[in-house]
Amino acid sequence: MADNLVFRNTDALNEFWDLGALTAPGVAVLSISGQAGVTLTGTGDYVTSESVGPYTISGIPQGGVGLDAGEASIATDGTWELDTLGGLTTTPANTLVYFDDVDGVTLTENVDPTLSPVFGKVNYPKGYIRVAGVLPIKIGVFA
Repeated sequence: MADNLVFRNTDALNEFWDLGALTAPGVAVLSISGQAGVTLTGTGDYVTSESVGPYTISGIPQGGVGLDAGEASIATDGTWELDTLGGLTTTPANTLVYFDDVDGVTLTENVDPTLSPVFGKVNYPKGYIRVAGVLPIKIGVFA
């Protein structure tokens, strides 16, 4: 389960998407129709490794239960702490963020909005400790 949740998502709005690629939990994704989402689970083929002393155990299944390769459970709302290209400790609340296939979540709007649709907005909780490159993003459409 994704561990970068800042403000709770609505379970009734969660969806199942075929992402077509190996994806970890907690990753920003965009649907074919341009809807913002964050992976709640890894895809069915997602695995991790665990080190125990001098040994490493590889291939531990960590994908969503019952999901096939490339399939994941997706949150379509909520506020998530996400790596954000151009995100600074001085980025103001309510700043729009965008998504593109090259940079992921970014503060840079493309000249062609179909190439970088609005992904959400910066949504700081009270007392949030700001770190450059990581922002709490409320996902959804905020045009």
